[in-house]
Amino acid sequence: MSNTFAQQGGDLDILNYALTLEHFENVMYRTVIASGLLTGKALDYAKAYGAHESAHVTALTDTITKLGGTPVKEQSAYNLPMLKTEAEVIKLIATVEDVGASAYLGAAPMVQNADLLTVAVQIHTVEAEHATVWRFLSGQDPVPFSFATPRTAAEVLKIVTPFLKPVPAMMPNTGAGDDNLDTLKTVAIVGGIALAAAGFAIAQSQKTEATEQQ
Repeated sequence: MSNTFAQQGGDLDILNYALTLEHFENVMYRTVIASGLLTGKALDYAKAYGAHESAHVTALTDTITKLGGTPVKEQSAYNLPMLKTEAEVIKLIATVEDVGASAYLGAAPMVQNADLLTVAVQIHTVEAEHATVWRFLSGQDPVPFSFATPRTAAEVLKIVTPFLKPVPAMMPNTGAGDDNLDTLKTVAIVGGIALAAAGFAIAQSQKTEATEQQ
């Protein structure tokens, strides 16, 4: 990838936006696995999908570094809810994975580098498959739509901000920084209007195609 691309802030901001979400998903899986609340297939899926999220974190971190950017760090703590049952854990994971998939879909139109777009779509597909499994395990319709709905950065921010507020009592201090929230807010504010426009355009296009196929 060229040095010219590395100097462009747009794609690097989007990569850090994605990395912020992947850090949270990675920690979420580690936490729910350690909680002992999951059993059987749910636990097996959590371990497998947690490994996927860890791989996403590594890939995004390495890519941002190679492009001359500064990867956001995992927070020292996350505001994870106090869950008591396996059903509550499954519902949380389903919600978070849905958000992750829709965030990639919303950001994809803004990615300028074709190689990065390919990787983003690959990760989006995995996130969507995770969400499908967790929706099924939670008793929901695993695929409740014909066309997935993208979320803008502002919409994602509204959902994940409560989780990203650091609460030291919830998790041990890892020595990582807490700059993720500021980074996510910055990306959302700077790119929010453009992402919203792109997401709206995709949604309108999908509705048109669906109407034409009827």
